[in-house]
Amino acid sequence: SAAEEIFPLVYFNDEDQGAARAALDRALKTMRRVHDPRVPVDALRRSFEEDFRSRLGSISIPVLLIHGEKDQVTPPPVGEWMAARILRSRLVVIPGAGHMPHMTDPDHVAALIREFCEGLPPAQA
Repeated sequence: SAAEEIFPLVYFNDEDQGAARAALDRALKTMRRVHDPRVPVDALRRSFEEDFRSRLGSISIPVLLIHGEKDQVTPPPVGEWMAARILRSRLVVIPGAGHMPHMTDPDHVAALIREFCEGLPPAQA
């Protein structure tokens, strides 16, 4: 389909193309297992319709922002803008990555998340 051809070009950089194809295949298999095919479509639609930018300053919990250096959908300056507004945020830009580093380099992203979580203070009861 056209979406299958465009998806890797929009969401991944040139170096990610092999990983992009594998990630797209995994995503399509997952979406096909969804009982109601409107669910992912509705989530995507809402992501474009709802604007939460004015509420970023009200986030009071630690936030890890992960961006790909070569992301064309939400480039690193978007992450910098968000980090400046979320008081307890940490921005990590992954060199060479496109829009979906969690799909093209899941081990690296998992390590970043693990490191971030390990640095959080213990929860208080």
